[in-house]
Amino acid sequence: MTAKTVLIVEDDGIIAARLHDILTRWGYAAPDPVASGEEAVAAVAAAAPDLVLMDIELAGAVNGTTAAQHIRRDFDVPIIFLTAYSRADQLRQAKAATPYGFLIRPVAERELLATLEMALHRHEFDRRLKKSEERLALALWGADLGLWDWDIRTGALACSGPRAELLGGPPGEARLSLDDWENRIHPQDLPAFRDALRAHLENRTPFFESEYRLRHKDEAWSWVLIRGRVIERDRRGQSVRACGIVMDIGRRKQMEEELR
Repeated sequence: MTAKTVLIVEDDGIIAARLHDILTRWGYAAPDPVASGEEAVAAVAAAAPDLVLMDIELAGAVNGTTAAQHIRRDFDVPIIFLTAYSRADQLRQAKAATPYGFLIRPVAERELLATLEMALHRHEFDRRLKKSEERLALALWGADLGLWDWDIRTGALACSGPRAELLGGPPGEARLSLDDWENRIHPQDLPAFRDALRAHLENRTPFFESEYRLRHKDEAWSWVLIRGRVIERDRRGQSVRACGIVMDIGRRKQMEEELR
């Protein structure tokens, strides 16, 4: 039994009544069904449900896909489409609303309930993930760090955070290759960088750490510290993916020079 609220958007009264009966019998809170896209948006704005079960073809000027896009964008409520057709153009339009399910009528009761439960579970997981990403972004901003994620098999390096440019890319999120990364490292610092990286990839050190001078687009050099570790290996023990942080240590290097 559950107290989750599901709004039914269906212009066929018989189908809407059947869906409402199924949901209430299984413990869902189901408000009175609405029959148009305009009514669906208004109902969600008045009292956002946990999920919307929506027909694509609806009475009124606003069809189901358009209404779903508004609801997903403005209220972050998951949508499950329920329709009698599955045309290719209809599926393409439905994807724009990032639905959590797509059911073809007539749908069995068990299939309907399973899809509802999976959609509600996935949406809760997505919501927690979004909050975690927001906390991570705030932590990176507060610590003035860049975050990097390296796919070792392809060589693609994704960087993000307030100091992502410390890896040699533009400010904000960017994608680089390993060559792009190494080409901006000072030639005198590159051998030590490679040795430290190789030692960790071969599992000879618990983590990877290196200090080096980075060349910016204006040809100026700045000192950075990079740290990370392998977080995924294949069955043979080969490194597959590594993540870490990068920080500006220019001020620290300047103080060390002044002390010397």
